Amino acid sequence: MMVALALFAYAAFLPLVVAPVMFRFRVFDRAPNLGILAWQVLVASTLSSVVLGGMSLLVPSAPVSSGIADFLEACSMLIRQRYATPAGALLGGTGLALATVVTMRTGYHLAKVSWEARRQRRAHQHTLALVGRDGPDDTTLLEHTSAAAYCLPGGQDRVVLTTGALQALSADQLRAVLAHERAHLRHRHHLILLLAGAIANAFPHSRTFRTAHSEIARLVELAADDAAVRNTDRFTLAEALLTLNSGRSPAATLAARGSTAAARVRRLIDAHSPLRLAPSVTGAALALLVLVLPLTVATGPALTAIGADHCSIDPATWKPQITALFTGFQGHC
Repeated sequence: MMVALALFAYAAFLPLVVAPVMFRFRVFDRAPNLGILAWQVLVASTLSSVVLGGMSLLVPSAPVSSGIADFLEACSMLIRQRYATPAGALLGGTGLALATVVTMRTGYHLAKVSWEARRQRRAHQHTLALVGRDGPDDTTLLEHTSAAAYCLPGGQDRVVLTTGALQALSADQLRAVLAHERAHLRHRHHLILLLAGAIANAFPHSRTFRTAHSEIARLVELAADDAAVRNTDRFTLAEALLTLNSGRSPAATLAARGSTAAARVRRLIDAHSPLRLAPSVTGAALALLVLVLPLTVATGPALTAIGADHCSIDPATWKPQITALFTGFQGHC
């Protein structure tokens, strides 16, 4: 019972305490990739804590099969004792239902969002094949007065420009925009956004998951900006963002402009200093710790039980038993 309570408490602590701190933690603006990792880990750890907590409630109520070799029975009983909970089967059924609902709902919305995004991208690919033409620097050009630039991920990654953007942008600005869009494609940002969006849709009443989705969407733009300014001047990219800010982009694409463009322009003009290596490595290590902690808590009692003298995992003990078990099974068949 203590294992489940610890996991559920951890699943509540992350959204209620950690998420608000992260939202105000503007240091991620200096290290957007670290911020993306942190939000992904928070969401994954919250969901895994709920699922593992539900499954840990099921352990004590799971029957020990008489068909399993005798040497496993002592281990099974010991593990059940380590996860012991009151009300046995009732809590076990509740835990199983909770873990199943969370897992199935997440999987369903991930599949749904993936299918819809793929359908939209295919439809736009078809449109581009009909009305698009080859543009400069391996881009696709659309006839439109509005200045717009975006990337279309998928089987045929491409960067799309409108003729309005081509006329409005200088050569240096165009180079900066293309570097931004190709950074999105190279780092597969659409997959990161798809996963965050699917979880936000699966649990629409969770403010934390909605915040994680919006923050990840903002941070992937900052990461693409940082990739672009490695090859061009930051003021050039800022000017390009202002030029493109009036344009529109289709669904299932990533555009250089967007709702965060004004803040990104200020960030480029202010010339932020990137986060140093030591804080970045420390942050990544903390994120890894947050991710593995639920699994460590969930499996801790089982691992200590397996290490007991009367629950040996010595191959000399269990290999003959497993062989005999499968031999007997084949005999019955």
